[in-house]
Amino acid sequence: MRGDLRRPGKSRDALQNLREYRSEKVLKLIREIPKDGGSRSDLPKSRQLPCHKRSNGFKDIYGRMAWDAPSPTITGGCFNPSKGRFLHPRDNRAITLREAAILQSFPRRYRFPVEASKESVALMIGNALPPTFIRRHANQISKSLKVAAMKSGHAIG
Repeated sequence: MRGDLRRPGKSRDALQNLREYRSEKVLKLIREIPKDGGSRSDLPKSRQLPCHKRSNGFKDIYGRMAWDAPSPTITGGCFNPSKGRFLHPRDNRAITLREAAILQSFPRRYRFPVEASKESVALMIGNALPPTFIRRHANQISKSLKVAAMKSGHAIG
């Protein structure tokens, strides 16, 4: 994740500035999650949510990303810490939709329809195949088709 974006609310990028709304209870929980890769599992049982105490699964819920670790899969719930490891590595907040888009390899200046709901933009980002992934596969397919055409005596432009 890039650490050089302007803080949410201080950017000229509407996608970076979309507000987060969290209850004080959730904000307190987020502040207690250890920075740079911490998880709700790192908290003492007394500070874990009752629903988390009852479940042994879904360990990434309310988890922080780590600066030097691969990003988790970006999903349509990427702005919601209750949907996975989507807390910022350092700041006490979920990642922004701009940060999610960058992790998905969208160009930094790519514009999404922010007049749509935050949820619909998050789905666009999370459901997309990363553009870098598509470009690399398309280039490889193109090379393979050219090689196959040359072997068969057909030219491909």
